[in-house]
Amino acid sequence: MPHATAMLHQPRVPSTGQRQAIELYIKWREVLAQKVSTLDILHLTTGQTHAKLDADTARPLYMQPQDALEYGVIDRIMAPTEKGKKGGQAVQISDSVKGADAWDKDAGLVKREVPRS
Repeated sequence: MPHATAMLHQPRVPSTGQRQAIELYIKWREVLAQKVSTLDILHLTTGQTHAKLDADTARPLYMQPQDALEYGVIDRIMAPTEKGKKGGQAVQISDSVKGADAWDKDAGLVKREVPRS
Protein backbone atom coordinates (compact mmCIF):
# COMPACT_ATOMS: atom_id res chain seq x y z
CA MET A 1 0.00 0.00 0.00
CA PRO A 2 1.25 3.53 -0.69
CA HIS A 3 1.41 4.54 2.98
CA ALA A 4 2.81 1.29 4.41
CA THR A 5 6.24 0.88 5.96
CA ALA A 6 8.53 -2.13 5.43
CA MET A 7 11.15 -3.06 8.02
CA LEU A 8 14.14 -5.39 8.00
CA HIS A 9 15.62 -6.46 11.33
CA GLN A 10 17.69 -9.16 12.99
CA PRO A 11 16.02 -12.20 14.55
CA ARG A 12 14.69 -11.39 18.01
CA VAL A 13 16.34 -12.99 21.01
CA PRO A 14 14.09 -13.64 24.00
CA SER A 15 15.32 -12.38 27.33
CA THR A 16 17.66 -14.89 28.91
CA GLY A 17 17.05 -14.24 32.58
CA GLN A 18 19.17 -16.55 34.69
CA ARG A 19 20.09 -19.45 32.44
CA GLN A 20 22.93 -21.88 32.34
CA ALA A 21 25.79 -21.03 29.97
CA ILE A 22 25.02 -24.07 27.80
CA GLU A 23 21.42 -22.87 27.35
CA LEU A 24 22.67 -19.46 26.23
CA TYR A 25 25.04 -21.11 23.77
CA ILE A 26 22.25 -23.28 22.35
CA LYS A 27 19.94 -20.25 21.95
CA TRP A 28 22.79 -18.29 20.33
CA ARG A 29 23.31 -21.10 17.78
CA GLU A 30 19.58 -21.21 17.01
CA VAL A 31 19.38 -17.45 16.47
CA LEU A 32 22.54 -17.45 14.32
CA ALA A 33 21.12 -20.25 12.14
CA GLN A 34 17.86 -18.32 11.80
CA LYS A 35 19.75 -15.17 10.82
CA VAL A 36 21.83 -17.00 8.19
CA SER A 37 18.70 -18.60 6.75
CA THR A 38 16.90 -15.25 6.63
CA LEU A 39 19.86 -13.56 4.92
CA ASP A 40 20.01 -16.40 2.36
CA ILE A 41 16.31 -15.98 1.54
CA LEU A 42 16.63 -12.19 1.30
CA HIS A 43 19.72 -12.55 -0.91
CA LEU A 44 17.84 -14.82 -3.32
CA THR A 45 14.69 -12.67 -3.42
CA THR A 46 16.19 -9.17 -3.42
CA GLY A 47 19.51 -9.69 -5.19
CA GLN A 48 21.30 -7.75 -2.43
CA THR A 49 24.65 -9.08 -1.22
CA HIS A 50 24.94 -10.94 2.08
CA ALA A 51 27.26 -8.20 3.38
CA LYS A 52 24.77 -5.43 2.56
CA LEU A 53 21.87 -7.38 4.07
CA ASP A 54 23.89 -8.11 7.20
CA ALA A 55 24.79 -4.41 7.57
CA ASP A 56 21.23 -3.27 6.83
CA THR A 57 19.75 -5.61 9.45
CA ALA A 58 22.26 -4.65 12.17
CA ARG A 59 19.65 -2.07 13.23
CA PRO A 60 16.02 -1.94 12.12
CA LEU A 61 15.84 -0.61 8.57
CA TYR A 62 12.55 1.16 7.81
CA MET A 63 11.59 1.72 4.19
CA GLN A 64 8.82 3.65 2.51
CA PRO A 65 7.06 1.79 -0.35
CA GLN A 66 9.26 3.19 -3.14
CA ASP A 67 12.42 2.40 -1.16
CA ALA A 68 11.19 -1.15 -0.45
CA LEU A 69 10.43 -1.61 -4.16
CA GLU A 70 13.93 -0.47 -5.17
CA TYR A 71 15.49 -2.65 -2.44
CA GLY A 72 13.59 -5.69 -3.73
CA VAL A 73 11.54 -6.65 -0.65
CA ILE A 74 8.22 -5.90 -2.39
CA ASP A 75 7.07 -6.57 -5.96
CA ARG A 76 4.87 -3.53 -6.45
CA ILE A 77 2.95 -0.78 -4.68
CA MET A 78 -0.80 -1.35 -4.73
CA ALA A 79 -3.38 1.41 -4.43
CA PRO A 80 -6.37 0.73 -2.14
CA THR A 81 -8.80 1.23 -5.04
CA GLU A 82 -6.81 -0.86 -7.52
CA LYS A 83 -8.92 -3.50 -9.21
CA GLY A 84 -7.93 -7.15 -9.06
CA LYS A 85 -9.45 -10.29 -10.56
CA LYS A 86 -11.34 -12.73 -8.39
CA GLY A 87 -13.55 -15.33 -9.99
CA GLY A 88 -13.66 -13.32 -13.22
CA GLN A 89 -15.04 -10.25 -11.45
CA ALA A 90 -13.25 -7.03 -10.65
CA VAL A 91 -13.00 -6.42 -6.90
CA GLN A 92 -11.26 -3.85 -4.77
CA ILE A 93 -8.10 -5.14 -3.13
CA SER A 94 -9.35 -4.26 0.34
CA ASP A 95 -12.42 -6.43 -0.28
CA SER A 96 -10.25 -9.52 -0.78
CA VAL A 97 -8.48 -9.36 2.60
CA LYS A 98 -9.53 -12.17 4.92
CA GLY A 99 -10.17 -11.67 8.59
CA ALA A 100 -8.56 -13.87 11.26
CA ASP A 101 -11.66 -16.09 11.56
CA ALA A 102 -11.69 -16.72 7.79
CA TRP A 103 -7.99 -17.68 7.81
CA ASP A 104 -8.59 -20.07 10.71
CA LYS A 105 -11.61 -21.63 9.01
CA ASP A 106 -9.79 -22.05 5.67
CA ALA A 107 -6.84 -23.63 7.52
CA GLY A 108 -9.19 -26.16 9.12
CA LEU A 109 -8.76 -24.79 12.63
CA VAL A 110 -11.68 -25.27 14.95
CA LYS A 111 -12.62 -22.89 17.72
CA ARG A 112 -13.36 -24.58 20.99
CA GLU A 113 -15.48 -23.08 23.68
CA VAL A 114 -13.60 -22.46 26.91
CA PRO A 115 -15.46 -24.03 29.81
CA ARG A 116 -16.44 -21.49 32.41
CA SER A 117 -16.06 -22.39 36.03
